[in-house]
Formats: sequence, structure tokens, C-alpha cells
Amino acid sequence: MKKALLITFGVLFSLSLVNAETYYTNDKNVEFSKDEYDFISNMYYEGYQNYMNQSDLDKIRELDLVNQPIEKVSTPDTMPILNSYEKGRYFYLDKACNTECLVVLTAKWTGTPTVASYDVIGARFDGVTTTSIGAAVVTGDNLDGNYITPKKSSNGFGYSVKIASVRNLMVTTSFYAKKTGSVYATYQHAMNTITEANSKNYTFSLGGFGGVFLFAGKAFDTYDRATGLDFNLNS
Repeated sequence: MKKALLITFGVLFSLSLVNAETYYTNDKNVEFSKDEYDFISNMYYEGYQNYMNQSDLDKIRELDLVNQPIEKVSTPDTMPILNSYEKGRYFYLDKACNTECLVVLTAKWTGTPTVASYDVIGARFDGVTTTSIGAAVVTGDNLDGNYITPKKSSNGFGYSVKIASVRNLMVTTSFYAKKTGSVYATYQHAMNTITEANSKNYTFSLGGFGGVFLFAGKAFDTYDRATGLDFNLNS
């Protein structure tokens, strides 16, 4: 009996080693299992693994998020915008929760933007307690940008990111929060060129564009009033 138990334990231990086997290693020497790699691809997009450091992955492991369900909401292609000359894009809001929630915002362009200036991505909070806010990453053909200093207040955050007229353009950011309250998120595209300073002329308000950004000054007539998405973190 003891021998049989030892053999069974040995088989299970071997299987666990196989499941934890390194599937991918990025340039920062962060090692992902197959399940972790697939989780990142689903929450963000395939290739985002290259922007993660060890602490990013450790947080996901600490919360056991790989084994939690992912919930997604998204806008349709060709988001509602004021000027139809811009081609469409999707906007996604994803969450995976355990004792905390990881929430990811991603804008994926289906064409090439004709105006390359400062776009704004972010979220407004209602009863939400954030524990950390991640970087904003901008990628595309020959484009690779990383932003680590958001504009923050008690009820939201936003990043002004410089885009380019390139194909395969994607903009993403994320945050961790306690499982309380509601999140409202949006991605606003600049229809005319604007300075970085002017792009940050906003407050966070239900009456703002996408239910998030209440722009003022030059920014008010610059952004396309794209729709927003929302999640309740309690459910």
C-alpha cells in the first residue's frame, strides 16, 4: 500500500512539474508557464508578455488569477465618433478577480489613424479602491511606447499617449483594485493635433466623454467622444 501511494504521489508530482514548465521567457528573463502565457494573451494580447517584469507576474501568481474566470466587455468595430473619416477600432475592458481584481483596458485599431497626436485612455471610479495602476503601453508597426506617470485623482486616472499613423496600433493599461464599486473606462482619440499639456485638461465625471473624461479648453473640441465601457467589481 505504501509503495502504491508513493508511486501515485510521484506521478502527481511529475505532472505538476510538467504543468509548471517554462513555456516562454521574455527579454527580462521572466519565465511564463503555458497557462500564464495564455492568461496574459487573453487579458491583454499576445505579445504583452514582453512588457512584463517579474513583479507583474508575481502579482498574478499571488492572486492565483490564472485559475479565475476572465470577464470581457467590448465596443463594436467602428466606434461612434463625431467625424467619420477615422477608421474603426475596438475597445476592450477585461477583469479577473480573486481577493483583488485585475482590470485591463485595451484599444485596438482596425485601420490606420490619420491624426497622430495625444490620445487619452483611462477610467473613472465609483466606490473603487485601487491598489496599483500599471503602465500604459503603445505598440504598432515600428512603434513602442511606455508611459508610467498617469494623471490621478481619488475618482480616476488617465494616460495621455502619443500615437502614430501606423498599422496594428494598440494602446493598453491596467490596474488592481479591491472587489468593490464600479469602473467606467474609455479611450478618446484626438481628431486634431494637441499638446500633451492640453490633452490633460480634464476632470473625471459621469458627464464626461465616455462617462469618464470631462475635457475643458482646447481639449473639449479635440476628442471624438467615443463610447465607454463599465464593470461592477462586486460581481
